[in-house]
Amino acid sequence: MSNMKLVQDHKTGGAGRHLRTLVLACATFVMLAAFAAAPLRALAADIEALDIHQIYSTTGQVPEAWADGTFEYELTAVNGAPLPAGATGDVYNFTITGTADKAIALRTRAEAAADAISFDTVGVYEYTLRCVTDASDEHLWLDGKSYRVSVTVENDAEGDGIHVARLVVKDDQGTKPDRIEFDPTYTGETVPPEKPAKPGRTIFGVRLPQTSDPIWGMAVFSGILLAAAAVAITLGLWLKRHKKHEDKPTE
Repeated sequence: MSNMKLVQDHKTGGAGRHLRTLVLACATFVMLAAFAAAPLRALAADIEALDIHQIYSTTGQVPEAWADGTFEYELTAVNGAPLPAGATGDVYNFTITGTADKAIALRTRAEAAADAISFDTVGVYEYTLRCVTDASDEHLWLDGKSYRVSVTVENDAEGDGIHVARLVVKDDQGTKPDRIEFDPTYTGETVPPEKPAKPGRTIFGVRLPQTSDPIWGMAVFSGILLAAAAVAITLGLWLKRHKKHEDKPTE
């Protein structure tokens, strides 16, 4: 009888140990899950801006109007979504010059700023983004891309604030690109090669000065001086001979 009680007690104790082990394992799992979830919440709160990239390339002759590559963009709010300060109605216009980036900050419960969108309540906010620069110049090529932007704002886990939880961007084909990028290109006329200077005339192998030479003016001036000297000598000899003829006594 006592042996049976000992076996029973042993079984009961073993079940208790297994139960305690199971409870401890569950508690450990819950703690690990909480630690793992914390970085995910932080990651969701780290969505700070809508980044826009412009890559401008040129070839050939580029007129002054397109030399720096300044292009205008339009961010349009859908269904009354908030926009940066300075927006007109549901449209916020901005420019990007050359190969550069533009960041529109995404803030929560902050004062509106020129380059920031401030969200006051939770919700899903939709926008469209496109380049609106006039492309009537036949040498200017715009990729014609447009993007649909969705910003999701949620309550913080602690319940004392809100944060930007998700930022989803899709192109006009409905696919998610690696990033928002526009690639305007200006293809100008080919620059003509410089024509080599003509060799010019030579006398006995000596090249005569050309009008384009720096010494052309000096050569012309020297020629004028030589011609004037020749005329003066000729005139002097003629006058001398004429005077001699007049001084000769007549018979």
